[in-house]
Amino acid sequence: MSDSQINEFDVPYGTPAMDALDVPPHHDGRPMKKVVLTCPECGDKGIWIESPDTELKFGDAATECDVCGLGWEDEDDK
Repeated sequence: MSDSQINEFDVPYGTPAMDALDVPPHHDGRPMKKVVLTCPECGDKGIWIESPDTELKFGDAATECDVCGLGWEDEDDK
């Protein structure tokens, strides 16, 4: 993710918020990717940790959302 994309999301590199997202490397040693995804339902943005080979990029649609519940299975539906 480029610095301009991070700044657009107001989570610049070197801040405690970004440092908190440090994750172990992929099993082959490559760093995991941090991608900002947007909920197609409510527009909420979130930082997702993806494998190094992901084709997801800044602003792509998220498949789950903690804000509106997109992608979460309702317990009553089971």
